[in-house]
Amino acid sequence: MRRALRRSLQGVPADARAHPGHRSPAAGPIRRDRVVRASDGFEVLIYRLLAPGPASVHGIAQVRLLLTDGNGPLYHAAAIDDLRWQVQRAVDALDPFGEM
Repeated sequence: MRRALRRSLQGVPADARAHPGHRSPAAGPIRRDRVVRASDGFEVLIYRLLAPGPASVHGIAQVRLLLTDGNGPLYHAAAIDDLRWQVQRAVDALDPFGEM
């Protein structure tokens, strides 16, 4: 699951910069402006998914939700949550020894 999520995440920042019409198979066109602003967080999230050792199930669920929620800040213009916050929340949630 971690590898699949990593593969899905890896192209998001680059595609946001390069392809105005990028569409996720799961949810639709991404919010390019938000992705560009959150690109550093995406890199950290990808790195964390690649890291050896355990990852919390809660964190995996957060990453999956980030990628598939069509009403979330990655895809929906009227989403209330900030994408950078959502990405950081997923990074923090991946730590199996951190607080939830």
